[in-house]
Amino acid sequence: MRNLFGEGLHPDADRIVADRLAAGDSPAAAARAARLGYRVQKWSGADLVFRPPGSVQVLWALGTPPVRQLIEDLQTRVTGEVLATAETDLLWVRVGADSTVQRARAGVISARFRHYENRDGQPLLHDHVVLSVKVRRQDDRWGTLHTRPFLEYAVALSELYNQRLLEEICRALDLATVPRYPTAGQRPVMELAGIPEQLIDSSSSTGPPPATPRPCAA
Repeated sequence: MRNLFGEGLHPDADRIVADRLAAGDSPAAAARAARLGYRVQKWSGADLVFRPPGSVQVLWALGTPPVRQLIEDLQTRVTGEVLATAETDLLWVRVGADSTVQRARAGVISARFRHYENRDGQPLLHDHVVLSVKVRRQDDRWGTLHTRPFLEYAVALSELYNQRLLEEICRALDLATVPRYPTAGQRPVMELAGIPEQLIDSSSSTGPPPATPRPCAA
């Protein structure tokens, strides 16, 4: 974390430097081998929050241990699917003095942290995925991720995550979904059928919406 998000270095920078020095490189050359382009000063990553819908939160909090484990396993799988989609479609990098935007090579480095409650100690399953802005350009050099697509497609990523998580839970537990209208006049959101709305409202007010990108300072 210190290397990647704090210094703009490869996560295994210490090992890379040691190996290059052992191979006869100069200290300066060994240090360059571990650096991922320029050091990021202002924005070193984006914090994506993946939080299940309110009805899933209720089922997870009140469910049996096997049900809770199933939901957590599906949370891991679906979050990975959404990140893979982002890697395929949203990796762009600025190149050259004129900051031309080009497609980056596939692959991104991230760190995931799972939380089981909110700051008040109430049950709230969610994952923080800290996404590094260091990506490989087409010439195989390291550059800085063009972050605007992630901001523009945050809602789409959130919808994809919600849809896939509900699909997988319904398939595994033989459940169904129903439309819910939390705000009059706006489009409905899908929730698991049979969960009392009072519990959904309580769970939905305890944290940020899923797939919400926020900048992480270096």
